[in-house]
This record gives sequence, structure tokens and C-alpha cells, in this order.
Amino acid sequence: MANTISEVTRRGIVDEFYMGSRPWSGRMQEDQFLARLYNLAELPSTDHRYPDAAGDIWQHRVRNDDGPADWVFFDSRFSLLYSPDEQFLAFLCETVDPVVRTDAEVARELVDIFNSHLRADGWSLVETREVSGHPVFEPVKGDARQQVFSDLPDGRRWISSFRKRATPSDRLHS
Repeated sequence: MANTISEVTRRGIVDEFYMGSRPWSGRMQEDQFLARLYNLAELPSTDHRYPDAAGDIWQHRVRNDDGPADWVFFDSRFSLLYSPDEQFLAFLCETVDPVVRTDAEVARELVDIFNSHLRADGWSLVETREVSGHPVFEPVKGDARQQVFSDLPDGRRWISSFRKRATPSDRLHS
């Protein structure tokens, strides 16, 4: 199925992170954030000294903090500019998850920014419930709620190296 979220929209959202003062990983280290979405041990390293993405990312983004802050959007292992819509939307939802983003107002501000871009392609993130007083957001297509995670072949994976951290029923139903 072809993506409905355009590269223009995705790059607009990437630019918001690049030009803004809020890191995409929130209060988490980048490797910890990505491990909530991807099995980093299954992804290759871009540094020959490490056997997988977990070691590579820890070395270059946590230990040394070398490279640009927006690297994840352009890294071929994650391919967020061209990934399936579901993967891109899951990434965005994770950036405002209460575990990642502890300030509820900041999370809502980010969602407003995301939605200003996503609306052009018929998508939005909506608050569906709260966890400990913090909002949880899910993607919606058009006017009707579309459960974008419900058509997963095995209920856990979208692509071989992408995994959900919650079950479909945890993620989709209030």
C-alpha cells in the first residue's frame, strides 16, 4: 500500500525537530527511545567496531554525542522519510508518549505542530486516553478513527526490525 503521508509533510516535521529546542527522544537517551520501537540488536551497525545498531548508537549518540541531532530521520536503518505511514506515525506517537515526554503541555504543543503538517495528508494525532494524568495519542485518518496498527500480520511487527512495545489492544483501545 502506498504511503499517504508525503515526503513534504515528513520533512516539515523533521524540520520542526531540527529547528526546535525539543529533542525527538524527550527525556530518554536516543538508544533507549529507539529500543522502544525497534529491535536494535537486529539492525546492522554503521561502525565496524560494533556488531549492531545498539552499540553503534550508544557509542555515537550517547557516549560521544557526535553527528547531527536529526540523524535518525535520515538513517537508512530507520528510513523514517520513506517508511510505511504506520511506522512514521508510531515514531511520532512515541515522541509524545508520557514515558518519553513528561510535560503534558509540551506533548500537546508538539502534537499541534505535528498535526499542522499531517492535516494536509488527511492524518492527525488525537488524545485517546490518559496514563497517570498524561495524554496518550494515536493516529487518526480522516474523520473516522482508523486503527492503523490493527492489520499487523503477527500483531507485533510491521517490518522485520520494527516492533511495537504494546499489544494492539493496549495501543488501540481506551
